[in-house]
Amino acid sequence: MSDSPSTAFTRDDLMRLQEVTGAFLSHPTHEKRDAAAQPVVSDALATAEERLGIYATAYRLRLFEVLGGDFEAVHTLIGDDDFAALCRDYLTTHPPSHYSIRWAGQQFPAFVAQRESVLPVVREMAEFEWALGLALDAPEAHYLSVETLQQLPPEDWPALHLAAHPSLCRLDFHHDTPALWKAIDNDEPPRAPVQSETIVAWLVWRQPTEAAPEVHFRSLAPLEALALDAIIAADATGLSFAALGELLTPEVGPEDAPGHAINLLIQWLPAGMLVQPAALSTFSVQAD
Repeated sequence: MSDSPSTAFTRDDLMRLQEVTGAFLSHPTHEKRDAAAQPVVSDALATAEERLGIYATAYRLRLFEVLGGDFEAVHTLIGDDDFAALCRDYLTTHPPSHYSIRWAGQQFPAFVAQRESVLPVVREMAEFEWALGLALDAPEAHYLSVETLQQLPPEDWPALHLAAHPSLCRLDFHHDTPALWKAIDNDEPPRAPVQSETIVAWLVWRQPTEAAPEVHFRSLAPLEALALDAIIAADATGLSFAALGELLTPEVGPEDAPGHAINLLIQWLPAGMLVQPAALSTFSVQAD
């Protein structure tokens, strides 16, 4: 334990300090506490261990604050005590591994989904709220516009490739989870979730606006969900318009498939759902 502050920290010293402090904050043990306390100053006001404990507590509270902001509706659905317990268990199992606190909750939906004691609607809500945040933070990409397609010669349409905007996220819910989230967000009186007889497909994405970008969500008809799933699965290479038509043919017939594909494009393009593959760069909306 140090009695006076060091005056000659090197880059290696700072990296070592970050390493041992991070190790202690992630998995507190006596051994890790002692290692992290070595460079901390003790004085008449507090020992090194006490100072480190104060910092660890503040860090933990900050993580709880971040999770509470990312999953406000989950918090509302299960209440303060259960949410606090859920966060404690989560952080014990999945301590932050990314340098940015923004990604502290990236494993939270999967963690909640594995908890048998958690109601299905709460599992869906965790997935939905994380998708909203990802859509807002997704990188920019050049939108595929109606004007671009209008300039495309008819013979080039089959080879036209369609890629999903990075913010696009497909979800499947048994409950009216997005509507329930909206009710909670609007501070409406508490109500029970409504369960559907069949799974309902949903889409979350960031829509361009003249002001700040807005995150939107809506339910999807089965045919549209089928098409968007194929485009998303095609990743950065995109799905050709010809392949989209082939995908729709078994559902609507060969004569109507091209028309259905065009009608889908008419819905998607103004909403900013698609980009040209060439406009996509290497990126990841998830933390490494």
